[in-house]
Amino acid sequence: MRKHIDGCIDVPENDLIELIKYFAERCKMIVEPTGLLGLAGLKKLIKQGEIKDGAKVGIVLSGGNIDFNKFSKLITEHEQA
Repeated sequence: MRKHIDGCIDVPENDLIELIKYFAERCKMIVEPTGLLGLAGLKKLIKQGEIKDGAKVGIVLSGGNIDFNKFSKLITEHEQA
């Protein structure tokens, strides 16, 4: 695997919860946390300056396979923090 991968990115859970909330509120979509890892990683790389404005990238958002009670709890707890 190391031969084909340039590196790995750690994404804080808080970043994933922010994106879950964003997609629920703005896009009316339920996306599970792991389905947002690619976008969270991309946002981190942009913030670090490793991806420049105008770069062409593709991201796959996946999965609505999250328990609704857990989904609600994640959003509610995040708002209170």
